[in-house]
Amino acid sequence: MVDVAIIGAGPAGSAAAIELARAGRSVLLIDGKTFPRAKVCGGCLSGSATTRFKQLLGPGRDLPGVPGARISFVIGSYRLTVDPNGATWMVPRAEMDAALAAAAEEAGATTSFGRAATLEQADERWDVILGTERIRAGVVLVATGLSGLPRTLGIRNRCPSHPMVAQQWIQPAGPSLPALGHVELHWLREGYVGLATPHADTCVVAIGCDR
Repeated sequence: MVDVAIIGAGPAGSAAAIELARAGRSVLLIDGKTFPRAKVCGGCLSGSATTRFKQLLGPGRDLPGVPGARISFVIGSYRLTVDPNGATWMVPRAEMDAALAAAAEEAGATTSFGRAATLEQADERWDVILGTERIRAGVVLVATGLSGLPRTLGIRNRCPSHPMVAQQWIQPAGPSLPALGHVELHWLREGYVGLATPHADTCVVAIGCDR
């Protein structure tokens, strides 16, 4: 028996686990993937998200990644560049997720990664099923987005669907790519290409377009 079972250990699920565990609740944080996990993401946090990231990790812990040095929006031959003055932060999604999951464990949450969870209704509440293990939870928080598990429970997205194709890869940084701490977003007619350099030797390339 746990007070709260959280399914999905992305930023939302891990943040909830951290706050609840710090408040003295017994928390089980579950994700079907093992960490660190690959995730398509540009890896650039806004100033407010950076502040929240620091709060969740807690005092005395260094943030993975580097301060944002320059952000450029490119549309055709037009380029708009801003200097965030270090207010933003650049961190690969895999590193951010792993850091938040570790912070949840440090706060006292129990984690179960690498095993997909299912839910089964029993006695007007939901039990969490992990393999052959059945876990009764006072509250079940589903933090997996509006696909997969929520849809099997009858939860549907109220917004019109907008299917997209997203791909990401990591490649060595070079002189023709953004410098350390720089982000470039190239807007296309039906999508975008994002390039970010969170480490001196690494450039993250993300592509999103309409299906």
